[in-house]
Amino acid sequence: MKYVVYWSILDTPSYQITANWVFLTILIAGVSVWIYSKYVNKASSAENKVINLWGGGFFAVFGLLFFLLLTFIYPDHSRSRSGQGIPGVI
Repeated sequence: MKYVVYWSILDTPSYQITANWVFLTILIAGVSVWIYSKYVNKASSAENKVINLWGGGFFAVFGLLFFLLLTFIYPDHSRSRSGQGIPGVI
């Protein structure tokens, strides 16, 4: 029996989760922390608020940058069967 295995270095353990969706989640978490620190958390000290704003902003920009890079510039084509396969015999 012959078989062909397709694989990519970008493969994740789950078929549904790809790298760009991980960075989209980081983006959403960073924006949520930034909005919470800016508008909701009024009882926090000024130093704590600044740290939260910078941290949330950093993760939001980081997530946005890598989400756009992995979605449009370096798309993951490992799910398509047009790649080079590795043949084998059982």
